[in-house]
Amino acid sequence: MRSRSTRPRVDSCPDYDSLIWVLTYLRRPLDHVGETVLSRTEARKIRACGFQARAGCIWRCPLLPDELVLDNPMLGHLAAGYDQFYRSRKWNPKRAQPLHRYQPPTLTTIETRILNLLGRTRLGRLAKRALQQRLWRYPASFLNHVLKSLALKGYLEWKGPWIYCTSGASPQI
Repeated sequence: MRSRSTRPRVDSCPDYDSLIWVLTYLRRPLDHVGETVLSRTEARKIRACGFQARAGCIWRCPLLPDELVLDNPMLGHLAAGYDQFYRSRKWNPKRAQPLHRYQPPTLTTIETRILNLLGRTRLGRLAKRALQQRLWRYPASFLNHVLKSLALKGYLEWKGPWIYCTSGASPQI
């Protein structure tokens, strides 16, 4: 048997396998419309699977992938491919939504600042010396390192004394 963890997962997509495991061992099983009231520990386990859940209030189970629940008589009616005609009249289409996990920004503050400076120029280019003068608080070695990393990521081109912003690479913040 696999061990289940209540810690949030690192990835951003919900874990349906773990959710189905948690749903089969709920203190109060799901009713015919997929609703139940969760305890604190159950809500914590469901949040760890990547879905919204609050203890003490009605929780509506999200629709589940067909291949995981069609053979399960307890959860078969919650399959995404289940015919809407056969659902109960009390069926509420507002279900639990996946949690949006924090994802670190792809660009650092200095990288965003450099791209904004390059994006505001008329030709989309700037001399490296002019860029160093505008960002005079940063040492040249640090600025060179940041420029090389932006060039490797494909946000800018560095040709001789000129630094060019590639098309659509300027995030206006």
